[in-house]
Amino acid sequence: INSSYTSSTTTILQSLKNESHIVIAGGGGMVINEENRILMKEMSNVFWIYSLVELCIKRLENGLRPPLSNPFENISDPQERGEILFNFRIPYYCEIADMLIYNNSTIEKAVRKIYDEINSCFKY
Repeated sequence: INSSYTSSTTTILQSLKNESHIVIAGGGGMVINEENRILMKEMSNVFWIYSLVELCIKRLENGLRPPLSNPFENISDPQERGEILFNFRIPYYCEIADMLIYNNSTIEKAVRKIYDEINSCFKY
């Protein structure tokens, strides 16, 4: 995993630790780092926005999210590499997620689902 990315995300999380009423949208690899997971749990509720692996891979192909280096780069098939990386990350998300939001559609729909869950669970 890209260590400069990991240290950058940790630094950013640390700088936001005392903030309130904020939303942090972390990349898929953010949860791999243990310090990031600890910070995320200390700071707030963690929403895991779950999409089908095929959709995640398609998003990467469309350039919506740049693929970072990962330990599975030696696998030449992008579909297989994406599936392995996706499955590699699942236990980390399971460890920290307070809520699971299924979203196989647009980011706008994911935001709406999160908003509805917050209002339902926390009565804001």
